[in-house]
Amino acid sequence: MTSLRETWEVLKAPVFWVIIAVLTAWAALGMWLEMRIGWPDRYGFHCQGKACWMSDLWHSPILLHGGYLGEYALFAWIWSMPAFLATFFIWSRRAKRGADHPPHDHPKF
Repeated sequence: MTSLRETWEVLKAPVFWVIIAVLTAWAALGMWLEMRIGWPDRYGFHCQGKACWMSDLWHSPILLHGGYLGEYALFAWIWSMPAFLATFFIWSRRAKRGADHPPHDHPKF
């Protein structure tokens, strides 16, 4: 709970609530897509517990074989969080490197 309070203090109320709203909408979209197409039960596997996210990633290529727009959307939704996390990780590493190494003055042509 302290990290949530610290986040609130750093981001201030409006930005904090926008982030919460976006995350809630993202989760709701995923649940709606899963219910709409019957993921994962209709595709021959079941998952209960904490490792379902990894199971969803593993089995998600099945969604590309159906040809239904909802399946493509769910595939994109499932892979959006790893893509976001990888992008954030790369961005933060570059930002840290940039802070460690000040930019050089390059001659202008």
